[in-house]
Amino acid sequence: MSADTKTMPLMWLGGGGDGGAAALLAREMPVQHASAAGAAAFLRGADARCHLAAMGPRAADALALALEHAANIETLTLLAPPEISSLDAGLAAKLKALEVPTLVLFGAAMSAHPGTPGTQWRRALGKGHLVYVYGAGDAMDTERPEAVASLIRDFIARREGFLVRAADDRLHP
Repeated sequence: MSADTKTMPLMWLGGGGDGGAAALLAREMPVQHASAAGAAAFLRGADARCHLAAMGPRAADALALALEHAANIETLTLLAPPEISSLDAGLAAKLKALEVPTLVLFGAAMSAHPGTPGTQWRRALGKGHLVYVYGAGDAMDTERPEAVASLIRDFIARREGFLVRAADDRLHP
């Protein structure tokens, strides 16, 4: 990770308790567990910049913050967000306009209609990436913390290029 990435905090809304992905990420960068109001207060500060992550129902709060404070948020990661149809209609209508690079993670073993919510999110987001975490359900942050932390870490470090391998796989380049 770059020096900037190591000093810029990751604001984590909801979940992210002890032993989860947030705890693993906290070994490399500052992670602040926050409420939506706490994150909003931080983002109103002079020169405030952060990465933002939210689990489950806190996704709506994170999206509202990202739309209001896009210039202050480097990346947005949503873990197992609710179906788009459950979001406020005004918020859902603004998803295509979201300028913050966004990563949406779903557990491949999620109980309700595998694939459907993820596909809806991918279609709705302008600058978004969808990744399924295998062997995980709704609680992917504690079920597969290493995998989730690795995805978030790589996304924060490489933004749009995170899905492209950083290394050459050829045996004899």
